[in-house]
Amino acid sequence: MAEELRSSKLFKDAFFDFKTGSNDLLIKGRILSTNYKGKIISYGLGVFGPYFWFLGAPAFSIDNDLKIHIECLDIKTNKVLLSKEYAAVPVSNLGWIYAIGNDFNYPEMLQSIYKEFVADLKKQVLSQNN
Repeated sequence: MAEELRSSKLFKDAFFDFKTGSNDLLIKGRILSTNYKGKIISYGLGVFGPYFWFLGAPAFSIDNDLKIHIECLDIKTNKVLLSKEYAAVPVSNLGWIYAIGNDFNYPEMLQSIYKEFVADLKKQVLSQNN
């Protein structure tokens, strides 16, 4: 999030810290959902199902879903500048059992939410300054 805020040039600086200290704004979030569904496909053929895997037929499927709530607070006034629930575009994949790769896509999904949040925050800050 700090990197996304820095690259937006919305603020002079942005950084991650466990303490609120002398900061002007605080951004905090809460994970609402990290649904994961994964299955290995045997085609209803029991022990013979894996033979289809040798033919290149999909052998697994995954679905990732991510929802979080993020808010930005003005620490001095304790005013909430932005509070919103975000949902990443769900990721679904079919694959071959011998080339499974990464089936947890949450870092990329979170990055897309960060971009959306920063865009919303930018609109909010600019509207308050006008």
